[in-house]
Amino acid sequence: MRRWTPGTYGLRAMLSVATTAVAAGILTGAALAGGGENYLPLVLGNRWEYALPGGDTEIQVVDRTGVVRGREVFVIAHSVDGTPIQEDYWSTPDGDVLFHGYYRPIEDFGVLCDPPVKLVEAPLLSGSTWSSKVELFVLPDSLSVGFNIFSFAVTGIEELQVPAGFFTTTAIEPLGIAAELAGVISFPSRWVTSGIGTIRLAEGAVPHDLETYSVVLPVLPTSWGAIKWQSLRAEGRLPYLR
Repeated sequence: MRRWTPGTYGLRAMLSVATTAVAAGILTGAALAGGGENYLPLVLGNRWEYALPGGDTEIQVVDRTGVVRGREVFVIAHSVDGTPIQEDYWSTPDGDVLFHGYYRPIEDFGVLCDPPVKLVEAPLLSGSTWSSKVELFVLPDSLSVGFNIFSFAVTGIEELQVPAGFFTTTAIEPLGIAAELAGVISFPSRWVTSGIGTIRLAEGAVPHDLETYSVVLPVLPTSWGAIKWQSLRAEGRLPYLR
């Protein structure tokens, strides 16, 4: 089976970028993003660029919204040198960061997580740990490959200097993944900063660092963007992805 990692494409894929400014505000699904800390700002148009080995850059964009296995998500599109690589699905209720799965159209392969994997449990406190028991479904046939438990831990606060600048980050480590999933999904170590997103991803010795970013925080639930989102949802106009 093919392996996928929700980090950069060299590790293969994590964060996001997008496009659409609407009137005086940004159209966003505020219902998917909680208040307080925001370790993955999901607003259409947000953009992160990460350095890859060999000098390439991966661009990640919050591209659109949709529904995965009955849950509203943001779709994060990944590209390298203008070539689309994959898309993955995220939400951030109450400040947590939830990963719903990924899909690679070129390979016609992906995995969906039901319920989603909690990659960040907000607020991030030093020494905290958390786990998610998740059923995995392999695309394109949505074939279940059973339940698995994914666990993570906060290992400390670290000051990082990367091409995008100097950041105070929280380090998150995966606590191990079943061997039988090695060809399906894995999660890298990550260093995150509230209000920006992931600053560094690492699986093995080579880090993938943030080069540039353009981030707008989600609008408040009473804003025009949230009202528009709620209207689309009520009218059944949110696209169903899987």
